Amino acid sequence: MMLKIKELILLLYNIDYENIRELLSSLSTPVDHAFKSIIEAHLYEELEIADYAALTSTSLSTFKRKFKKTFNLPPAHFIINKRLEKAKSLLKKTRLRITEICFDCGFKDLSTFSRSFTKKYGLSPSAYRNTQ
Repeated sequence: MMLKIKELILLLYNIDYENIRELLSSLSTPVDHAFKSIIEAHLYEELEIADYAALTSTSLSTFKRKFKKTFNLPPAHFIINKRLEKAKSLLKKTRLRITEICFDCGFKDLSTFSRSFTKKYGLSPSAYRNTQ
């Protein structure tokens, strides 16, 4: 029976779905799972990296090391990428004003949002929406 469970876990792990790998990884590291949950729960809030460190009860340097180890990216890159992905999805699926999307995704101002979006996707938010 245990051999079959191990085979199943190995098969699931080898499937190229990132969520399954994350789930299986989180089973063996509950502390990392809590760390990820805290980050994901606050991704779209206007927080600084130091605020995330405080939320996870770690020093800033420990937070940055643990974050990079957990997500394979520095905190700033990961957070901005997630925010831009959400913005892209909202631009595609809703008719919310671009300003609303900007603030819903945790950006502090419209110019930073527009510049970041254009840099990542090659189109301004309004141009992207018009192509959809």
